[in-house]
Amino acid sequence: MLYWAWKQWILRPGRTLLVMVVFASVLSLAMLFDGIRLGIEADMRLFPQSIEADLVAVNSGNRYFAMGPPSLSRTVLSEIRSAPGVVDAQPIALVPFILSHAGQRTPSMLVAYSQMGGPPEIIEGRAPEAAPEIVLDANLVRLHGIVLGDKIEVLGSELSVVGISTGSTSPFTPYAFV
Repeated sequence: MLYWAWKQWILRPGRTLLVMVVFASVLSLAMLFDGIRLGIEADMRLFPQSIEADLVAVNSGNRYFAMGPPSLSRTVLSEIRSAPGVVDAQPIALVPFILSHAGQRTPSMLVAYSQMGGPPEIIEGRAPEAAPEIVLDANLVRLHGIVLGDKIEVLGSELSVVGISTGSTSPFTPYAFV
């Protein structure tokens, strides 16, 4: 194999160099996309681990705790809450979205929660109380130039920014909370 490569280099150095560049480019792209995939998968596993709870249950068939709303009916949720040792059960949904504001577009994760799973630390403002309110991660606020009281559109709804959180981002995704 080395003999053949050497002969190619001697007889056609330009073509050999081009082949080497193409192979290196393909290998680099494959490694890049695999790294992104692994990063996103690790990112999706971080959120359940960050919730301050003794047990976090993920719906069957939902490996990454995202990409869909909780499918537990009220009956199933009440059965879970009445099980021995369970203090409370709070459904949480994670929905990916693109935050578009002031000419910037940022992939983000919307966390819909009722009591648990909200922002870990609010550094300015307060937690959302009503449906048209949202708390954004400090990185999103800085990137988009958003201030408390601004109106932003998320998934077709206009929401008022009432809080700024910290510690609510991961390597690939900043979070927003409703």
